[in-house]
Amino acid sequence: MSETEKIVRMLEEGGAELQCAAAMVLGELRSTAARPALLKALKSDNETLRLYAVEALGKIDPKEAAPHLVPMLATSGRLRARIQQVLLSIGEEVVPMLQRHIDKAEPELRRAILEVLGQFKAVDLSDTMFDALADKNPEVARQAAEALRARFAGVAGPDREKAVKQVVRFLDRKLPPASTVAGLRLLGDLRDPAGVRAALGYVDGKREVSIRTAALEALSVMDLSKDADRVAPKVLALVDEEPLVSAALAVLGKLAIPREQGDRVLRLLESRHAAVRLYAIQALGALGGARAAEGLVAGLFSPDRRIADEATRALQGNHAFAPAILKALQAEENVGRAWKIAGVLRAHREAIDAATVKAFLAKCLKLHEKNSAVAQVYGEILRSVAPAVFRDAVVKRGRELMKKRKHEDAERLLRLVAQEDLATSESDFALAEALLVTLRKDLATARLDRSHAVGLFSKLIRRADYPVVKELEKDAAMVGAPSLLYLGFVMIERQGAEREFGAGVLRLVAKKFGRAKEGETARAKLKTQGA
Repeated sequence: MSETEKIVRMLEEGGAELQCAAAMVLGELRSTAARPALLKALKSDNETLRLYAVEALGKIDPKEAAPHLVPMLATSGRLRARIQQVLLSIGEEVVPMLQRHIDKAEPELRRAILEVLGQFKAVDLSDTMFDALADKNPEVARQAAEALRARFAGVAGPDREKAVKQVVRFLDRKLPPASTVAGLRLLGDLRDPAGVRAALGYVDGKREVSIRTAALEALSVMDLSKDADRVAPKVLALVDEEPLVSAALAVLGKLAIPREQGDRVLRLLESRHAAVRLYAIQALGALGGARAAEGLVAGLFSPDRRIADEATRALQGNHAFAPAILKALQAEENVGRAWKIAGVLRAHREAIDAATVKAFLAKCLKLHEKNSAVAQVYGEILRSVAPAVFRDAVVKRGRELMKKRKHEDAERLLRLVAQEDLATSESDFALAEALLVTLRKDLATARLDRSHAVGLFSKLIRRADYPVVKELEKDAAMVGAPSLLYLGFVMIERQGAEREFGAGVLRLVAKKFGRAKEGETARAKLKTQGA
C-alpha cells in the first residue's frame, strides 16, 4: 500500500481530526488518485472536513471539481467563500458551466451563482444577468441587480450606450414589478440621457407606485437639459400625488421649466404639500413674466415663512417683476399686505419714475382723506424716492384743507412730512398752524403750554431766516383770531426772541381783528407786558 493510499484510508476511516489532516496533506500532494475520496468527503456532516476537502480539490484539479462544488455554493460562511475562490481560480472557462447550472438551481443557489458570475466583468453575461433580474424570487433578482450594477459601474462612451440599450430591451419584457423597479434603477445608475425617454414611459398613473417612484428616481440623476419639453409636463402633472412628491420634486429641481408650463406651475401654489408650494414659488421666480409675478406676490402672504421668504427673494431678484409689483401695490387695500409689497419694491427704486411718483402721490392723498392706513405705505415710498416732490405736494394739500377748515385732516396729513430728514421751514410752519388751530386753548394757562404746535413755532423762531409773523399775517383769516391770540399769550410770557415773537403776533391780532374782542384782548396784553 502506497503512502497516498494510506492517507486516503485515514481520510475515509479516521476520526474527525485525522480526516481533516489527511485532506490537507492530500491537497499538498496534489494526487489525482485522492479525488474520489475527497469528493466523498464533501458530503460529510463535518463542515471543517468539507472545507479541507474543497481546499484539496482546488489544488488538485479545480476544473474537474467544479461541477461538484457549484451545488455547494448554497451554503454559507467560510465554506461558501472558499468555493467561490476555487471557481474563480478556474477563470472564464467556468462561466458556461455556471450558466448551465443557474437555470435548474433553487433560488438560493441561483443567487450564489450570480454572485460568482458577477466577478467576470470581462465576459458578456448580460443575457444571464438580465434573465436573473427577471426572476420571481426577489433575492435572486436583487443579486442580479447588484452584479449588473457592479458590471456597469464606470462604463463610458460606446459601452455605456450599449448598456443603456440592454436595460431598455430588458424593460420592454413582461416583468414582475420588482424586476421593472430594478431595471429602472440600473437605468438611473448609468445616468445616460439616452435613457430618459424609456424612464419617462414608466411615470404614468397606470403603473404601480414603486415603479413610478423608481422611474422618477432614475430621471432625477440623468442629464435632462435636452428633454425639458418632454419631461416637465409629465412630472408637473403628478408632483402633487402623495406617494410621489419627493421623487417628482427631485426631477423638477433639475429642470428649466418651459414658459408654456407657467399656468401649471401656478396651480401648484394651491397644493396641500408645503414642499410643492415652495417649489412652485422657486419655479415662478425662474420663469418670469406677469403671470409668474402675480403668483409670487400671492406667495408673499403665505403663512409658511419659507414660501414668503422665497417669494420675496424671487421678486427682489428680477427687475422684470417691477411693473407687476407696482400694479399689485396699487390694487392692495390691506395695510399689512401693502407694507409687504412695499418692502419688495425697495429693490426696484429705478422703476418708480416720474409718472409713478405722480400716481402714488394722488393715491396717497386720496387714501389719506379716507383715513386709510395704506396712505402711510405710499408716504414711506415717496419720502424715499422723491422727498421734495412728496413734501411740497403734502404741504400744498394741507394748506388747501386748512382753507376749507378741515383742520384735523390737514394736521393728520402734514404729520407725514414732520420727520427731521424731510421737514423744511415751510412744512414745519404749515404743520404748526394746523396744530395750533386744533389745539385746546385756554388763555388762563397759556404760559404753561408745552404743546407740539408751540414747540414748532419756537423752532422756526430760532432759525431766524423764516419770517414767521409775516407768514402768519398772510394766513390770519385761515388760522383765526382765537388761535393767533393764544399763540401771542403763550410766547409773550417767555424771554428773548420768543417774547418778541409773541408781541409781534399780538400786534398782528390787534391790527387784523381790531374791532373783535380778540383785538381788544391783544392790546390789553401788550399794555400789561409793556410791549
